[in-house]
Amino acid sequence: LAAFIFLYLIIDLFSILDEVVKNATKFYTVLNYYLCLLPGILVQISPMAMLLVTIFILTNLSRHNEITALKASGISLLTILKPLMMAGTLISALVFLINDQVVPQATIKASIIKEENLRKSRLETTRFVENVAAYGTHNRMIFVRSFNVNQKILNEVIVIEHNQRQKPLYKVTAKEAHWQNNIWQGKGVVFYKLDESGQVVGEPIFYEEKELDLEEKPVDLLKKESQTKFM
Repeated sequence: LAAFIFLYLIIDLFSILDEVVKNATKFYTVLNYYLCLLPGILVQISPMAMLLVTIFILTNLSRHNEITALKASGISLLTILKPLMMAGTLISALVFLINDQVVPQATIKASIIKEENLRKSRLETTRFVENVAAYGTHNRMIFVRSFNVNQKILNEVIVIEHNQRQKPLYKVTAKEAHWQNNIWQGKGVVFYKLDESGQVVGEPIFYEEKELDLEEKPVDLLKKESQTKFM
């Protein structure tokens, strides 16, 4: 397991070494990145490592006629394999818990460290995130067709707010929204009031420009998108 992890880390380090040196990234930052990456690596490597170690143990026992001696002593093959099966079950449960409880958050943190510290030169290029879907505050569903991360611009925004019984209250659409002075300033905003079945009630209200009632900051939308990506 240690050998597999070491090889994985060495290969990954060489893939980003140029950027680490170019950005003069501190050793502590690189170490923190790989510590966050370690749970995900462990989950990927464990099956191969356990398979190889099982083959190694059984082959070694067979080479020295230990299995023959055990069977000649009246010990069944099932009893011989029982320790391996128990170990496999325990390791599987441990890997499942790590994958479920640790890996998503650790991978998100590793991704943030990589983008902000190891790949600073790439931040100058324009980055787009397509089809952002987020569950916001006050039971709001937020949909964004395209998110310009660098300029903090949302394109084709849809916000649907629900009540406590998850019935729709209203829908707001905007062709575009800019993050200015800690608010989302929308353009081409249309407000629709909805009944409980989701049908439009009355005439929609159009605004050339209007502040969108969203508490989510650009970084919040990016984090929600990342969380979906790394689930």
